[in-house]
Amino acid sequence: MPRSDARLNRERILDAARTVLGAGGEPSMNAVAKAAGIGPGTLYRHFPTRDDLVTAVFRADVDELAAAVGPLLEQHGPLEALDRWLVLVVERVHARAGLADTLAGAEASALYAVVRDALAELLRAGIGAGQVRAEPDPDDVVLVVGLLCRADVTPERAARLVDLLLHGLAARTAA
Repeated sequence: MPRSDARLNRERILDAARTVLGAGGEPSMNAVAKAAGIGPGTLYRHFPTRDDLVTAVFRADVDELAAAVGPLLEQHGPLEALDRWLVLVVERVHARAGLADTLAGAEASALYAVVRDALAELLRAGIGAGQVRAEPDPDDVVLVVGLLCRADVTPERAARLVDLLLHGLAARTAA
């Protein structure tokens, strides 16, 4: 288990990387180190390459998205939870636009599986409540959301498009 100062440095680096990556452009490792308030050596001890850092940011994002499912289902009905979660997914992907190609095949597959499983949980809850059609395949929904994420749209338009997707997923009695 890493020392507490090492864990704190890693968290600071990831937070700084999110900020720098969210600013657009091609962020340098030096920009991330500066934003984290650490030296480049500390950054490179945690993340030897830029690809390692970008992968860690994506992993943290995906883990947070998966962790959001339970609280969303506790606070909202299944269809509303699904709506809010899909908007979160689109926002996160848009914030990392252009960086997904950095992910190695195995890492991308592992992250995809986490997202798919989280979505499947939301769909099961919606189906169980009679709010979502019984037939949606999580892989199909991830594909549609992935296409939406690749589109050059404003956050407002993305939310409208997610709403359109939800109307297609809604059970006919709930629509």
